[in-house]
Amino acid sequence: MKRKRSELRLPELRVGTPRFGSTAQAAKLAGIGRATLHRWIREGKVPAPRRETIGGVTVRLWSEEDLEKIREYKKARYRKGRGRKKRST
Repeated sequence: MKRKRSELRLPELRVGTPRFGSTAQAAKLAGIGRATLHRWIREGKVPAPRRETIGGVTVRLWSEEDLEKIREYKKARYRKGRGRKKRST
């Protein structure tokens, strides 16, 4: 029987382990929405970790290094409280 994503038990968020969290958890830790992170992956703005199958469900497990790449991209393009930075021409 195939499990639903909501029933899937992912590893606890433990920094220092090779892979520690789902895409939703990585987005939350980076301070962005899950849909935003999926869009950045689709557009090639941040690299996605390899997909893994756990209990019949395919997920991406993120590492601290992966999370840092998301934070760097966000920091380079967003300002606190004022949205995206203006493009320099």
